[in-house]
Amino acid sequence: MPIYRVLVVTANAVLEAVYRDRLLSAGISVEVARDGDTAVKVFAKDPPQFVVLDLVLPGLDGVGVVRTLRSQPEYRDLPIFAMPTMHASLTEAAERAGITGVLDRTTHPADTVAMKARAHFQQPARDGERAAARSAPNGVLSLLNHVRSALQVVTQSPTDWEAWRVLFLRVHHVAEAIALSGEATLSRLGFAFEAFSADLAGMPDQANQSVLRTMGQAADFLAILLERPDRSQLDAAGTGRILIVDDEPGALQLICAAMEFVELAPTTAETPGSALATAKREQFDLIFLDVGLPEMSGFDLCTQLRTTPGHDRTPIVFITGMATFQNRAQSSLSGGNDFIGKPFHLLELGVKALIWLQRGRLGLT
Repeated sequence: MPIYRVLVVTANAVLEAVYRDRLLSAGISVEVARDGDTAVKVFAKDPPQFVVLDLVLPGLDGVGVVRTLRSQPEYRDLPIFAMPTMHASLTEAAERAGITGVLDRTTHPADTVAMKARAHFQQPARDGERAAARSAPNGVLSLLNHVRSALQVVTQSPTDWEAWRVLFLRVHHVAEAIALSGEATLSRLGFAFEAFSADLAGMPDQANQSVLRTMGQAADFLAILLERPDRSQLDAAGTGRILIVDDEPGALQLICAAMEFVELAPTTAETPGSALATAKREQFDLIFLDVGLPEMSGFDLCTQLRTTPGHDRTPIVFITGMATFQNRAQSSLSGGNDFIGKPFHLLELGVKALIWLQRGRLGLT
């Protein structure tokens, strides 16, 4: 019987272990390459019959691997599947380069690869074989420590493009690993964090004190979630309801877009009076307040919202100008929970919302 081999291309040691274990349990031989250049060299020696690769790789990226292989006639029909990523431009480029498909993050990617490889090799499923149980794999907390280390570097050298690239790669590894858990809440925050870091890696000049603070909060809160046995209740809670109070129509539109990107439902109010009336009628899971509002300040509105039934412990995040961000963050929050700098980064808002929405549901406000 011929020996069929799947080449797994990833720099993520946690994913490498998951894919290796799943494929070996399905009776399929596995070879691993830690970067794109090594993957191409594998084909020069002993070509595998199936490839699954991370598009985000050191050196030659996944798109480059696909393009190199498809340029050779003998590999034009080779099955090549990409692991899930929020890096949309890489995914689009891989599709143009001729990738067979991108794995769906809502299913177990390693199971999907095992199934597709078996079908390609015309191997029947083994008796009694079951899909792998979905849980966050071992080693994710260690990956988060790598993220924290990379964050320290970009904090010290915010204009260092390579430092931002390393940070993105490490956040990407975390997002990939937690996607294997099948937990919607955990994965949503992971992929939002990845999209946020990918954008900054391409344009690090957008980074500021607020951005770096939010990234640190994301890493810390993911660690908290991974250690909470009760986090499964978060998926059952459904999408959250967000109240946004800002008197600038353009800002409201941007904040709503950020909420929709992370699958949250926004409700808007342009004045403190309408915000109070809305909060009395409806229950919200999170409130964003602009500090500079007509009629009264965001701080005063926050104090009044705290007396509104059902909102005494609702997370409230102030939106304030970057010029006063540091002073505001060090002053009394007037009953609020956090700040975000203005002008804000769109993806930062989404990450911040997911953090405080789930902190509120876990009673961590």
